[in-house]
Amino acid sequence: MIERLEETDSKPEELFADAGYGSGENILECKGHDVELSAPITTGKEPDIAHKVQLSDFEVGEDGIRVTSCIKGQVPLSCTISGKGKTVSAIFPKDACSVCAFRTICPVKRSKGGNFRLRYTPAAMATSRGRQEQEGKDFKERYKIRSGIEATVSEAARVTGLKRVWCRGLSRVRAAVSFKALALNIKRYIAAELEKAAKGQSGGAPGLRFRLFHVLVMVQQFFRCQSFAQAA
Repeated sequence: MIERLEETDSKPEELFADAGYGSGENILECKGHDVELSAPITTGKEPDIAHKVQLSDFEVGEDGIRVTSCIKGQVPLSCTISGKGKTVSAIFPKDACSVCAFRTICPVKRSKGGNFRLRYTPAAMATSRGRQEQEGKDFKERYKIRSGIEATVSEAARVTGLKRVWCRGLSRVRAAVSFKALALNIKRYIAAELEKAAKGQSGGAPGLRFRLFHVLVMVQQFFRCQSFAQAA
């Protein structure tokens, strides 16, 4: 989908999606296109945050993949990504890990030579960091926009029967969906104007009549555009 948005020069900086799209793989895929994916992550095993150190507890660099320090602030001796980019390995000194208070609940494992290795995939790191972010107030505040979108789609399906179109052919279906969207917008506009009138904010009956006449003009222009499109 992002590729299509790039082709039309309408790629967003942040993309809001439902839980079905929330995953480390999709987060990295969007990041590769300079797009931030905001979607709840509900797939996979629920992490034991209360009793286990998570990947998100490690600090990472600007790439969001390489570990720069652990939960105690220890800097790794090295952090490398495999040739194919599928695995990341961070080596921590044995002197620090052996006496660490988090040793028994930390995901590091002792490696050859006595040092400790943290091995993970970029997708696993993105998933863990995504889970941590979605619990924050900032994410929940930004994600509220998704609720508004879902409410609009739900209303369109309920009021206009958007999910079912009784015609065939791309041009006819496009026209039918456009009419349904137009009907919903008119319904919302009139409801908003009536609410303003009830509160005395619409400029009285003449002002309301003028705005409703403007809506009718827009509808007429819309039908003309559709007729031209179908004729073409």
